[in-house]
Amino acid sequence: MDIKQAKQLSYTVTFAPQPNGSYEVSVPAMPECLIDGRTLEEARLLTKKAIEGYIEECLQEGEAIPEDLRIKPVFEKVAVTVQSKQLSYTVIFEPTEEGGYVVRVPAIQGCVTQGETLQEAREMAQDAAAGLLEVLVEEGKPFPPDIKEQPFYEKLMVKLHATTT
Repeated sequence: MDIKQAKQLSYTVTFAPQPNGSYEVSVPAMPECLIDGRTLEEARLLTKKAIEGYIEECLQEGEAIPEDLRIKPVFEKVAVTVQSKQLSYTVIFEPTEEGGYVVRVPAIQGCVTQGETLQEAREMAQDAAAGLLEVLVEEGKPFPPDIKEQPFYEKLMVKLHATTT
């Protein structure tokens, strides 16, 4: 991409509200960009800075600047069964550049997996969530509640500070 022609870029960003009121943010076009913000405003600001830093690093390394993915994230509830107990959690399915999906369950810390198709991603999410919830049972800890607010995505505009070809 010729930077002189593109002074601004926009990226789809996924916001997952957390039980403590903070936001977990991801940028599907840049899987390494995972951000936490105490407020929505802080999350947006930190995400813009992370995207700008990622682009700057691409330029320094001579790598292509990632383009926004055309497929939008999908949010849905997935049923999880643990020790005969049926639970329901919100799951975020983010498309990847290579195809397939990265899957996150915001209410269950560390619950991230992937799948080649949406169906496989659903099954992987169920397995990953059940496995992590089983560990909580073994540790005598309660099941985390699902997130209260629905995740959402929006486009964030970032300005390029460098002008290179």
